[in-house]
Amino acid sequence: MSETNGALTKYLDHVRMIKGSNIASNERSYYPALDTLFNAVGATLNPRVVAIHDVADAGAGHPDYALQVQTTRDLRAAVEVKPASANVDDVAKSAQVLRYLRQYGICLVTNLRDFTLVRLAPNCGTRRCRG
Repeated sequence: MSETNGALTKYLDHVRMIKGSNIASNERSYYPALDTLFNAVGATLNPRVVAIHDVADAGAGHPDYALQVQTTRDLRAAVEVKPASANVDDVAKSAQVLRYLRQYGICLVTNLRDFTLVRLAPNCGTRRCRG
């Protein structure tokens, strides 16, 4: 199993355990699982990318995470996390994500189950990144 697949399996197991506790909040209880996933995947990249939780307001609000190159501190993306009930496509088009895009250029949006990477479109709206 690749490192990324292993990280995803651990993430899903962690999410399942948190959900099964019956005491978890809809969003914030899952941050430790996301933190582990982001940092495990980031460790496979060159240069290494680390997840920074609870980012200071740089003029666009507080993203839930920033993904930053460890050695240069270059920002790779802001991250917006929503509860599993949220639709990531709707969140990606929200005013909140648009503010992050204007500040950071790219934003990873997740509802803990679906992940979508968006960037600012030429018309100043949002556009999903395609690989």
